[in-house]
Amino acid sequence: PIVVQQLLPLLRSVAADLGIGVLLVEQYVASALAVADRAHVLFNGRVTLAGDAATLRTDQARIARSYLGQAL
Repeated sequence: PIVVQQLLPLLRSVAADLGIGVLLVEQYVASALAVADRAHVLFNGRVTLAGDAATLRTDQARIARSYLGQAL
């Protein structure tokens, strides 16, 4: 977790500086959403939730349901 906390802001900064996109696969949802523009939640290899990261950050219960197999 400590490395992730240090790495995520660095990835965001490098991506912004270089003008590139980064595909991040991360189990710490809140941390990933804090630096992401968009997010996709997978369950059993299928996208169960996708959208703007800022919007998804406001509904943690919906995110949890989507990766526990109970998407709305």
